[in-house]
Amino acid sequence: MPFYGGTLAAESNRADLAFQVEMLDPVTNETIDMTGCLITVALRLLGHTLPALTGTNLDGHIEIVAPNTFSVNFSREEMSNFAPGEVDLGITIRLNDGITYQLFAGQLPIVDGVVAR
Repeated sequence: MPFYGGTLAAESNRADLAFQVEMLDPVTNETIDMTGCLITVALRLLGHTLPALTGTNLDGHIEIVAPNTFSVNFSREEMSNFAPGEVDLGITIRLNDGITYQLFAGQLPIVDGVVAR
C-alpha cells in the first residue's frame, strides 16, 4: 500500500473540510475493496502528540461512497476550533486482512476564513 506525505492545499477554519480519496492498487491499478474496513482521519496541532479532531467511517465523518472511494467531512463548527496555521493530518486504513496501513501523513494549512457566521 503506498504512503503519501506532503502539504495539502489550504483550508478555511470557517468552512467544512471535505475531500475524497480513491484507492487503487499501485501494482495492478485495480480498485481496492474497502468493505468492512476501518478508515481514520486525524488532525493534530503542530508539536502535540494527541489529535485535536478525529473522524472514522464508524462515526459518520467518513463515508465509503464506492467500493474504492471514501469521502471525508468535518463540519464548519469542528474546523472553527483551529486557529490559523498548520496542523498535521493523517489517514490510516485497516483492511479486512487486519493490517493497518498509513495512507497519508502531512500538513494542512488552516487560514482564517474571516466570516463570523
